[in-house]
Amino acid sequence: MKDKNFENEVFPSILTELGKAKFHYTKTRRDRNQVDIRGREVWVMTKKSKPNYQMIPCHFFEKTWELLCEKNSVTQNELSKEHNIKRSAFILIAFDLLDFVEYDGAKNALKLKCRVNSGMERTVNRTWKDVNNPESIWKAIRRCDEMGRDNFLTYYGYGMATKYALMANGKRYDPKAILGVAYGYEFNCEHLPPHKVKKAKERQNKFLKLGFDVIKFRD
Repeated sequence: MKDKNFENEVFPSILTELGKAKFHYTKTRRDRNQVDIRGREVWVMTKKSKPNYQMIPCHFFEKTWELLCEKNSVTQNELSKEHNIKRSAFILIAFDLLDFVEYDGAKNALKLKCRVNSGMERTVNRTWKDVNNPESIWKAIRRCDEMGRDNFLTYYGYGMATKYALMANGKRYDPKAILGVAYGYEFNCEHLPPHKVKKAKERQNKFLKLGFDVIKFRD
């Protein structure tokens, strides 16, 4: 099977399949989930959350795909207990809709129908330090502007900056989140999760080197 890139192939396929039906049901308890696809965001209303919809962060789907590529299968218990992926029951629903993933009822798990190359090999030795194109930063900034700060951070799984801010167009942005998303644009791959964008001082130097301003918050 050809390489499956999360950002460009897997997640769009999930969005498409979820959008084909208004309701989807969990595997074990058959609880109803009402789904609303808003652009590249997945919003779900359950009996418990009704009448409110809740967004399922993109990084939950991405982490699940990463685990599938590494292990070939992953249980709901592993998703929720070991990797802190909330709404794991819904994650099982979503991935089971894909042609190349199937649900194993005996183990309450997802598994690949055959081994898939996730495309991670192309970037396995790269880190955020390899982002060297200012345009990648600008693409991430524009993405943040389009989504709004709160949705941007939630979607990609980042927290708000507390010590430093990236300055662009007279506005403040969260440096860690911008750099993690810029990585995906730079190498046409998945964005980096927060735990892979470390060392704040080096991040500041990276932005300065690329021609951006970074300011420190006042105590």
